[in-house]
Amino acid sequence: MLLRRALSTKVRVRQHVNPLARRFEAAIPLPEWTKLYPENASTVHLDIGCARGVYLMELAQQLPQQCFLGVEIREPLVDEALKRIRENNVCNMHVLHANMNLHIDPILSSLTTSHEISSVSIFHPDPWMKKRHLKRRLVNPAFAQALATHLKPSTPVYLQTDVLELFEYMVEVFSDHAHIFSQDKTPALTNAMGLATDREKYVVEHGGAIYRTAFVAK
Repeated sequence: MLLRRALSTKVRVRQHVNPLARRFEAAIPLPEWTKLYPENASTVHLDIGCARGVYLMELAQQLPQQCFLGVEIREPLVDEALKRIRENNVCNMHVLHANMNLHIDPILSSLTTSHEISSVSIFHPDPWMKKRHLKRRLVNPAFAQALATHLKPSTPVYLQTDVLELFEYMVEVFSDHAHIFSQDKTPALTNAMGLATDREKYVVEHGGAIYRTAFVAK
């Protein structure tokens, strides 16, 4: 019911947003996490590119003792997600409007020791397939290095996409940083979070393949 209602009232936005645009360079306001999240919740799952936050909300409602933080670069989707969070009184979830290629350090540095990142998901990021657009991809060497500085050892980073070329690229980027990440080569037959995303369901229903893996911070 929640998903149908969300889709029926969704805001129409551009599918692709250039993360290198200058408007995304400005500093972003950050909340006081100890006042935002419940006192009895400790660790935070970080979902980068959460879109409308419908998927993340389903997880948050299923796991009330876990905090969830979604980050999305398209501001109208963030506004829609925050409105839905308020309407459904979901207190263990928040969504930020940010560019994780630029704002990853201030965001993750702002999280206190009482709300540390316990896992990260990067599900179906924009593939930016044209050669001249490869520099716009979320996952790149600088991103991998920055992410690792904020993760405790053994923290998993879950990667998932239906674009094989992008999957191979992301695996290569993380594999090239073997001093800070190691790949979990256990076959990933299902979504690591135990709940399929809308994109995942659509691809599978139309006979497509889903590519998954996880890297663990050292």
